[in-house]
Amino acid sequence: MAWTNLERYLNSLEREGDLLRITRPVDVELEAGGIADLLVKTGGPAVIFEQPRLPCGEISDVPLAMNIFGSKKRTMKALGAKAETEIGDRLVSLMKPDIGAYIKAPWKGIPLLRDALALPPRIVRRAPCQQIVDLDPDVTKLPIPKCWPMDGGRYITLPLVVTRDPVSREHNMGMYRGQVHSEKEIGLHWQIHKHGADHASMHPNGMMPVAICIGGPPELIFSAISPLPDNLEEYMFAGFLGRKRLKLTRARTQDLLVPAEADIVI
Repeated sequence: MAWTNLERYLNSLEREGDLLRITRPVDVELEAGGIADLLVKTGGPAVIFEQPRLPCGEISDVPLAMNIFGSKKRTMKALGAKAETEIGDRLVSLMKPDIGAYIKAPWKGIPLLRDALALPPRIVRRAPCQQIVDLDPDVTKLPIPKCWPMDGGRYITLPLVVTRDPVSREHNMGMYRGQVHSEKEIGLHWQIHKHGADHASMHPNGMMPVAICIGGPPELIFSAISPLPDNLEEYMFAGFLGRKRLKLTRARTQDLLVPAEADIVI
């Protein structure tokens, strides 16, 4: 199923008793990560910190969600899968359809057709991710955690990093950990064999359009970490996973298409 956005998924977890809300202030440096680590190791629920406390002592206006895919049950729920082999079986059917079987029983091809129609994303003008626009952002005010004592700083751990090939114009979305250096500077960790690094190498002046998206539908988050062939964009694979065309919108400050239902776009 298509979750459309992260909020719907989290609300579903809460209805099932698989989400914990912590209402007291919790430090984003080490404390939040320590609680999440304990929940993972004990098979605990997902968690939302409603009052994440920043290093400066202020309470962030944005809540912090962690451990949202930290169990097999939640992972399968996020993917809308009832069996471990379901996604793989659907992929095989899409790439190598049994034409003979569909001729004999055409109705069996309906799921295949539905998967194929869900691949191309849909561009929308109005997007939830642009309901609030901050033209002078300060990323240090976001509840970005420092999870481990030896970490070099605070890291966005599930960023959806969008770049674009300047020649083919095809988008790539990868998950490259982002370290906060200052109010307007984030360092992205993409290895030399990643598409993000390929795109960066095509801009010899060092200037490249990049969008860092946080949140969004779970199927999109899983798509960003999937080892896909070069001719299949992550946006298309997200549509396949959710069986629904993904909504994209044009970024406000970059020539990029970004997920319309992302919670934050930097």
